[in-house]
Amino acid sequence: MKLLLLLAVLLIASWVVPFITPSDALYVGPGYYATIQEAANAAEPKETIIVMPGVYKENIFIKKPLRIISFEKISASGIKALVVRHFIPNTKSVVEVLDPSQPVFKVMADNVEINGFTIRGGSTGILVQNAKHAKILHNVIEGSSTAGIALLRARKSTLKANLIQKSNTGIYLEDSEANTLSDNELTKNGRGLHLLRSHSNTVKNNSLADNDEGLFLELSNRNAIEANQIKANKWGLRLAQSRENTLKRNALTNNKHSFSILAEANEDYVQSIETSNTISGRAVYYLVGAQGVTITRDQNAGYVALINSENITVEGQTLAGNAEGILLVNTENSHIRNNQIKGNINGIRLSASPNNTITENEISGNEETGILLEASSNNLLDRNRLSNNKTGVFIESSDSVFLMGNEISYHREYGVLLRGCRGGSFERNRITENWVGLLLDGSEAISVSNNEITRNNFGIYLSNSLNNTISKNDLSGNRRGALNGSLEGNNVRENNE
Repeated sequence: MKLLLLLAVLLIASWVVPFITPSDALYVGPGYYATIQEAANAAEPKETIIVMPGVYKENIFIKKPLRIISFEKISASGIKALVVRHFIPNTKSVVEVLDPSQPVFKVMADNVEINGFTIRGGSTGILVQNAKHAKILHNVIEGSSTAGIALLRARKSTLKANLIQKSNTGIYLEDSEANTLSDNELTKNGRGLHLLRSHSNTVKNNSLADNDEGLFLELSNRNAIEANQIKANKWGLRLAQSRENTLKRNALTNNKHSFSILAEANEDYVQSIETSNTISGRAVYYLVGAQGVTITRDQNAGYVALINSENITVEGQTLAGNAEGILLVNTENSHIRNNQIKGNINGIRLSASPNNTITENEISGNEETGILLEASSNNLLDRNRLSNNKTGVFIESSDSVFLMGNEISYHREYGVLLRGCRGGSFERNRITENWVGLLLDGSEAISVSNNEITRNNFGIYLSNSLNNTISKNDLSGNRRGALNGSLEGNNVRENNE
């Protein structure tokens, strides 16, 4: 009976891991090859190299299909006694860099597996270059000066269940396609995961925590980003000039700034981002091509973006800790009202978005601008309360913008800044305790009347601006001047200084 039980155990083990015996594998360790590189040089293509516990100080260059597996991974199958002559209990297969300017492992052939090592130092822990079908599994990598794992022009490779820490970047992909990155833990790196010009990859079930930046896609399209835990990073998830990516079931928590999207063209904003993505447990609303939608207080959004949309209402939200609280791109006839927006880079940002109404929002404590309009004409900003941002309202290259009844105070730079604008009017605004209350820079035909612009360092400042009307404003108590800059060519009258 005991013999039958032993045979059964060995049979089950052979199903779990390929049954490797001394006759069909090469070994590295006491009594075998002294280095992994020696074994790799001696191996025939597609052979397996088993590395015994110990510390190996080398740089390894792989130029043929090989499986390079630590003894721990083989012993986990239950066949330890079949392959070991010199086993050291409680030790691991550790590879430390010999030349720190080089990768520890450099893979330059298809169908290479590296499985179960602790890897320390080097420019890169494992570099896969101009190769496909690599398998990088169950490694612990730390202290890489460039990246723990890097794929350069690599395709159809699998990176799974690796722990990468204390490196410049955890995993880096450049010009690489159709790879799968899953179940990796990337922690305490400069960047957790960076994709550059890398398309159609799958990034799933990874943990990215305590990095300066969690996940960064740059010039990378059609990637699937799914079910990742992104937490306690300075930046959580950023997309830069990257198109048609799919994001679903990602959880972003306790990041200083959770989500950001940077673009040079409208197409860069077109993504498929489901509401199953959450920021601090609250859904991400990233609408593309939507019409007639209302996002209400009950929906409790963590982030709102309106892309190529029309007639959208966003109301009653509390939005914090992103690049923008609310983003509008190529969106019109929409209403942003009664929201609290704080602790973002910019509070509300409009790009190429005309004919919208922004009303009765409380916008404070954002790092740059409370409300930012870029190439967005014919918008109304009405009865908003802005305070303690770097700049309250910044309007650039946007014509016929109307500011009515807003309270704008305690900004480190400008209460309101207009640059390159034409037309529009400011009436009944209260602009106080800013460095500059209102700056018109390269702007014309603006009407500024019946405002309280008081107790700033500079009240109103004009630079390269003509044909503006500044009338009937209370400009008292500005510490360094009520009307400043070049006033010639403007209609300035009936102001109380």
